[in-house]
Amino acid sequence: MNKLRFALAFHNHQPVGNFEGTIEDAYQHSYLPFLELFSQPEYASLKLSLHHSGCLAEWLDLHHPEYLEKLAKLAEEGRIEILGGPFQEPILAMLPSRDRIGQVQYHSQWLEKKLGVQVQGMWMPERVWEQNYVEDLVAAGIRYTIVDDYHFKRAGLKEEQLFGYYVTEDDGCMMKIFPGSEKLRYWIPFHEPEETIQYFQHVREVQPNAVMVFGDDGEKFGSWPGTFKHVYEDGWLKRFLDALVENEDWLQTVTLKEAVEKVPPLGKCYLPDCSYREMTEWSLPVERLVEYEQLVHEMPDWDPMWQKARPFMTGGTWRNFKVKYPETNEMYARMMSVSENYARMLNVVEHSRQTCLDNPGAIAKMRDRMELVQQELYRGQCNCSYWHGAFGGVYLPHLRNGVYQHLIQADNLLRELGDVITGTHHTAVSTVCKDFNFDGFNELRIADRELIAWLAPHQGGMLYELDIRRIAHNLLATLARRPEAYHVKVRQGSQQNDNCASIHEMVHFKQEGLEKRLQYDDYLRKSLLDLFIPNGTTFQGLLAGETPLDASFVKRHYEATVDESNGKTTLKTTGTAKATDGTEHEIAITKIFSMVPTDGVTICEFRYRLENLPLDAEFQFGVEMNFAGMPGGCDDRFFYKTLENGDREPLGNLSTRLELADALELGLVDEWLKLDVCLKTKVPAEYWAYPVETVSNSEGGFESVHQSVAVFPHWNVKADENGVWENTLRLEIQLGARNE
Repeated sequence: MNKLRFALAFHNHQPVGNFEGTIEDAYQHSYLPFLELFSQPEYASLKLSLHHSGCLAEWLDLHHPEYLEKLAKLAEEGRIEILGGPFQEPILAMLPSRDRIGQVQYHSQWLEKKLGVQVQGMWMPERVWEQNYVEDLVAAGIRYTIVDDYHFKRAGLKEEQLFGYYVTEDDGCMMKIFPGSEKLRYWIPFHEPEETIQYFQHVREVQPNAVMVFGDDGEKFGSWPGTFKHVYEDGWLKRFLDALVENEDWLQTVTLKEAVEKVPPLGKCYLPDCSYREMTEWSLPVERLVEYEQLVHEMPDWDPMWQKARPFMTGGTWRNFKVKYPETNEMYARMMSVSENYARMLNVVEHSRQTCLDNPGAIAKMRDRMELVQQELYRGQCNCSYWHGAFGGVYLPHLRNGVYQHLIQADNLLRELGDVITGTHHTAVSTVCKDFNFDGFNELRIADRELIAWLAPHQGGMLYELDIRRIAHNLLATLARRPEAYHVKVRQGSQQNDNCASIHEMVHFKQEGLEKRLQYDDYLRKSLLDLFIPNGTTFQGLLAGETPLDASFVKRHYEATVDESNGKTTLKTTGTAKATDGTEHEIAITKIFSMVPTDGVTICEFRYRLENLPLDAEFQFGVEMNFAGMPGGCDDRFFYKTLENGDREPLGNLSTRLELADALELGLVDEWLKLDVCLKTKVPAEYWAYPVETVSNSEGGFESVHQSVAVFPHWNVKADENGVWENTLRLEIQLGARNE
C-alpha cells in the first residue's frame, strides 16, 4: 500500500542570558504539556524527532531532571528520536572549523551521558546553511540534518521535487539533508488539522513513497502569544494527534532516522548559502528590505508572471547581520578572539602536559580548567543575540550581556591558567594592537587585572568595549538607535491583530505611542565620543532630535601611539575635525587614555587637549559616554552626586532625564550588579544624562527597550593665549556598591 511518511521535528531552545522566569514559563506552557500529551497511551504509535539546545538542556537538567528522565524513556521506547547539533546553539557560519566540530561533539557526548542515546542527526540552528559545513559535520559524527525547502528552491528545485531528502557532498564527505516544508510551518498549529490531512492526501496521490517534513520551534506550541489557549485549552494539539492516529492506514509518522533507513534519497543536491526565507529577508540592509517588502505587497497573487518570478527572488545572507548591526560584529570579534586564545592555550597545555608527566595532579587541573574555558566560550557563541528579525535578538540587552559575561569569564580563566603554567602573577598593563573586528583597521586592547578596554583610533579614538573582569560585565554592550523596516508599521499604527497567528503575521503593540519614540543615531552609542554642540542647543532639543550634534570627530581617523614607559601604559590619539561658530575652523584634538590602578577603585583617565582654537570664538564641546547593563526604571539603579560630607545624594533612577549645571561629577549605581560608576571632570561641566531606548520587534510585539544610559558632560570652550583648551576626565569604577 502507498503510505505517506510524515517526519515531525521540533526544536526547543532558550537563549543564553534569558530570564529564569521566561524559561520556566516556556517549560510550563510548552515543553511539559506537549510531552505529557504526546506520551499518552492512545498516541503510542506516533513518532517524532526532538531537539533541545544545550543551553536549555542544561537548565532542564538543573531545574527539571524529571523531564529529561521522561524524554530518555520515550527515546528508549523508540517513540522519540533525539537530535543533536552544536551544543549552545551557535550559527555554524560564525564559527571556526574547530569550534563547529567541538560544539557538535560536545552535544552528542552530553546526550549519550544524560539520555543514553547515540546521535546521528542534528538540528541546524536557524537553518543557516553553508556547503562547507559538510566536512566538519561528518567529522563530528553527523549523518543527516534538516533545513527549509526554501534552500532547495534557491538551488532550482520545484515544490513537487521536495517530498523526501537529498544527498549532498563536500570534499568527498557525504550527508543527507531534509527539506522542511514552509507551508507546514505556517499551517501548524494555526490551521485546522483537517487541512494538513487533505494536503497529505494530495501529495500521496501525486508522489508515491513521499516523505513530508515539518521542522519548527517547539515554543509555538504554547509559548508564542495566544498559542497555549489555542493548542491546549482549545484542543488543537489533541485534534492534530487524533487525526494522525485516525489516518494511520495510509499516513505513518516516522523519525528522521527511520526515513533515512527506509526511503532512498531523491537524488543529489548542492545548496547555496541560505536560511529560511524570512531570515534571508531580515539580513538585508533596511532600505533594500523596505523596497523588497513593498514589491511583494504590490504584486497581485493572481498574476501568473509574478507566480513564475517569485521563486527566483532572494534575500540576503546571514553573515551580513555583522554589517547591518556593528554591535553584532563586536560580539563576533570578541568571540573569535577568545576562541583563538583558547586554541593557542590548548597547544600550551599539551606542551606542558608532555613536560609534567610526573605530576598527574597538575595535568588534571589544567584539563579541568580548559574544559571550563571551553564551556564558557561555547556559551558565548549562542546565536540569539547575533541577529534580529521577528525575535528580539540583538535588541535584547540581557542576551547581549549574557554573551559577554561568558566570553569575559573565558578570558579570565585563560589568563589565570597562563599564570599557573608560567608560574607568574601578571599585574602590569598589557597592550595589543591588531585588527580585532576585521574591518581593515587596527584596534587596541589595553588590559590589566581589573579591566579590559578596547579602543578604535580610526573611529575618533572611540572606546567601544570596557570589560569589568570581576563581574564579567561589558559596560559598553550598547546598541545604537537605527531604522528598521517594521518601523513603517509603527509609524502607521497598523491595525493590531492579537489573534492566534504565526509571529510572522501577527501585529501587536505592547505600548502606546511608540511612533513618538522613533529616533535614530548617526554614530554608535559608545564612549569617548568627541562632539561639538551647535550654539543654542537645549537639552530638550537634543532629546527630541531637533539639533543634530557635530559628530565629525567620531567619524575621523585618529593617529595612535602607545607609551609604555615609566611602568605606565598610555594610549595617545590625535586627529583633526572642523567646527563652526558661524565660521568653519579646523580643530586639532589629542586625548590620552590610561588606566590608573588604585586600591578598591579602578580608574580610567582621559586627558583632553584641543588646539588651533580661534582666540575670539567659543565652542560647546562635549564627551559622550554610554553605560550598558544598568537598566532604567528601577529604584536600585540610580544617579547620584557626592555631597561635601561624602554622602551620596540620589538624583533619580536611570530612566531620569537629568541636567546638572557647573558640576564636577555624576555617578551611577546599579545595586543589583553592586556597581558604582562615577564620571568626574577637572573643569566644571554641564552634565546631560538620559536613557537611550529603541523601538524594536520581538515575538511578543513592538516595544520600547532600554539600551544604555548616555552621560554627556560638555563645556563652553574658550582658548587660552596659545589657542589651547585642556581638561581631564576620570571614570572611577567601584564594586560592592550599596546605597547606605
